[in-house]
Amino acid sequence: MRLKDAVTIVYKGKLGVSALKTEAANGRLTIEKTANKDFVTLRNIQEMRKLCRVGKAPRSLSLKSSEQETGTGISDTSTGRSRQAAINHWLKETGQQIGRFSIWMPPNPPPREEWFTRSEAAQMLWSMYKMREKQGLSETSRRTQLHVVRFVVIALYTGTRSGAIFGLRWMPSTDSGWIDLENGLIYREGQRSKQTNKRQTPVKVPPRLLAHLRRWCSIDKNPAGYVANFNGKRIKSIKTAWNKAKGVSNIPKSHTPHTLRHTRATWLMQKGVPTWEAASSLGMTVQQLEPRYGHHHPDFQKNATNAY
Repeated sequence: MRLKDAVTIVYKGKLGVSALKTEAANGRLTIEKTANKDFVTLRNIQEMRKLCRVGKAPRSLSLKSSEQETGTGISDTSTGRSRQAAINHWLKETGQQIGRFSIWMPPNPPPREEWFTRSEAAQMLWSMYKMREKQGLSETSRRTQLHVVRFVVIALYTGTRSGAIFGLRWMPSTDSGWIDLENGLIYREGQRSKQTNKRQTPVKVPPRLLAHLRRWCSIDKNPAGYVANFNGKRIKSIKTAWNKAKGVSNIPKSHTPHTLRHTRATWLMQKGVPTWEAASSLGMTVQQLEPRYGHHHPDFQKNATNAY
């Protein structure tokens, strides 16, 4: 790993890169130079720490309970888990015999209760639809955010994750999802896509969305193209357009594109859709759906409420 990563992961930024270079100059740390860049391994750091220890040393490089109590450690749990997994994978691949490396991370924060009302969703879509290209001080007739309108409509009607929407094609694909207009189905992942813990199950297309999809397909006239495209090219992010739309509407600033998935789940519960069917449509389990969205269902605690 690079020296800057080592001081962040092992020393939490309390030491700088210059400190490690000083230890290397004193002969206590081995630094590898590749492509004119300095690298160090956890084994090298462990050996250096043995030489620098005063009194009883800790048993591993893991962050200890004292650090948990003082609140030190990595606050971003997703970043912490990614680093921890990468380090342990590297240890396994290289055969390093220093045990598993662990990073203390705070517990996951409670899920946020955020979703669009129907009026907010309509306002957001209208703000995106009417955005036009600007040349100097005047606007042209060219609409610049139609690809984002497609993204939002698909997300609201299916609850599909952003990455899966970006990859949707008009015809079967091995590496990304596609839309079967004839049978009214969206396959959220390709035929040979790598399986992850993010469930990407097929979803039945609602009739209103299916009408939009057929119209968009006839407009594109490119069977091999992406559904949400900008000038025929796949889009990778809608962050800029999303923030612009929020800037000209009254949408809460905390709403993100992922809020659209929460919105679909909330609306399904509010309409009284059976939990197993809603979970299947969203690509999640009932155990994931009920604790977070179940209180929106009209039958939520119905028998308990009317017990006496």
